[in-house]
Amino acid sequence: MAISKRIFISLGSNIDDRQQFISKALILIEQWGIKILRKSGLYQSEPWGVKEQNIFLNQVIEVETDLQPESLLQALKSIENALGRVSRPKWHEREIDLDILYYDAELVDLPHLNIPHIQVRKRKFVLVPLLEIAPDFVDPQTGQTIDEILRTTPDTSMVSLLFSAT
Repeated sequence: MAISKRIFISLGSNIDDRQQFISKALILIEQWGIKILRKSGLYQSEPWGVKEQNIFLNQVIEVETDLQPESLLQALKSIENALGRVSRPKWHEREIDLDILYYDAELVDLPHLNIPHIQVRKRKFVLVPLLEIAPDFVDPQTGQTIDEILRTTPDTSMVSLLFSAT
């Protein structure tokens, strides 16, 4: 019997029909055999990094999968490609962005993959939806809960609930 792990993925979009990109990504995630356990609501957030672009729509999901971190990353990249994500400079607009935030308490430090996500503690647009579905989850690097991290993050950008989880 497989041991259940708490795996969190963020979804973001700020081009065209943002909600449609996120909805299609959720469908494709499940088609990969990745079971969605919980979904946050949909949040609007200011762009992070490069400010001169459209407002983002963000969501965080908790999933269950037999895929190991690198295989999960490849699945998410395949989904981004299937949805027409175009390669652009770092932090610029995107059709869809799928990031592994946490893979339970595992620490991964590879050139192409860092878990926990290298910027997770500095981004309200992932911390706020993550707080909604996992306020007691403990960051394996800091020992802090998501609530504690959110209260001390340096990010002061606007993040607001657009639609509650269904």
